[in-house]
Amino acid sequence: MDSPLKTLRGLFHELMAWEGEELMPVDFVMASYLTAFLPGAVEKAWGDLCGPPAIGKTEILRALDDGQQRTIMIDTLTENAFASAMRDPDEPEKDFSLLYQLSSGRHPKGPKVLVIKEFSTFLNMRSEKVNKIFADLRSAYDGSYAIAAGNIGLDTRTDLQFGLITACTEKLDDFRRTNQTLGERTLMCRIGRETATYAARAAIADHVVRGCRIRKAALRARIKIATRKAINDAIKLIKQTGGKVAQADKYITRVARVATIATSIRSSPLSKKSFTNLAEGSPRLVGQLTAWGDCRVIFDGRKSWNDTDYALVRRVAQDTMPPEFLRAIHTLYKTGKSMTIEEIRAGAMADGDFYRQLKQWEIIGILHQQASDEYFLDPVFRVDLEATGFMEGLQ
Repeated sequence: MDSPLKTLRGLFHELMAWEGEELMPVDFVMASYLTAFLPGAVEKAWGDLCGPPAIGKTEILRALDDGQQRTIMIDTLTENAFASAMRDPDEPEKDFSLLYQLSSGRHPKGPKVLVIKEFSTFLNMRSEKVNKIFADLRSAYDGSYAIAAGNIGLDTRTDLQFGLITACTEKLDDFRRTNQTLGERTLMCRIGRETATYAARAAIADHVVRGCRIRKAALRARIKIATRKAINDAIKLIKQTGGKVAQADKYITRVARVATIATSIRSSPLSKKSFTNLAEGSPRLVGQLTAWGDCRVIFDGRKSWNDTDYALVRRVAQDTMPPEFLRAIHTLYKTGKSMTIEEIRAGAMADGDFYRQLKQWEIIGILHQQASDEYFLDPVFRVDLEATGFMEGLQ
């Protein structure tokens, strides 16, 4: 009998004509969803599903809809959505805030998952409003939130253990380059990472055009039913076993190294005038990647990690980084020698001056300067790139 994950992959293949790498987002969304239900002090793997418009992000998220029970599905957010001081005079005890809907105490009791179907649109809001939303998310991620308002006094929530999955375009990358108010609390999966030929894209379009609308509606219904059953069964299993999954020592070591590599690469200057003296810490990302990998194992009906789990965890770590940063390190890695600033910038396909980012990497120790304008990878950093296979799958 096929595992729940394999069943869903097959259904999405039938619906969207996706193959191989194109099905990775199904794994990403389902495993990210489950991490909210892991017990104990676990880093939640909040996930951003990133890709161009009309590439299938909503098709995957639609499968999670359960009528606003465990899954709170919304289209966008306003600045006061999470914590509202508004009260109905006729029902003063009624809480209209999104945090109430996401609380573990609301029926059905237990963790909830917030799904935002279009995260990119709200990034166009005024910066102070966007920053307010991200600040609320940052507080809620840590499990508690407090609001003080004249008409309700101090209202504190400590029963927050919700997951978060969003669909977004590459606009999120532009936002993150200049704004890190969420403090790198999300993982990312990029759809369409491998360049498809024109013929392949045309074949998918033909599949969509020629497909019977009634049959597609039936397929979507089957996907939703299969998803709900798989999630319910997985949650029951987590309650029975505590979510324990076996992980060989080799995977534990590699995931720790992968997280250290990723957090080093994505460390960027604080501003146009200052640098950070230390790289971003890796413990949070280690916890997120481990939780995500464990939940993929559970969703796939297994009890221990295998090489595929590790490869996909590594892939998620790659996707969490700004693309031009990853391309720059990949260029230096492939070349195997020192390169000029302009050569690295060209390999990264980065706009503008890339010097400040190279200087930041030099400060935290993953690059060294050989001449006035040449850099090379730190030897120990290069060894870890090789040992983890971190550059595998990159073009």
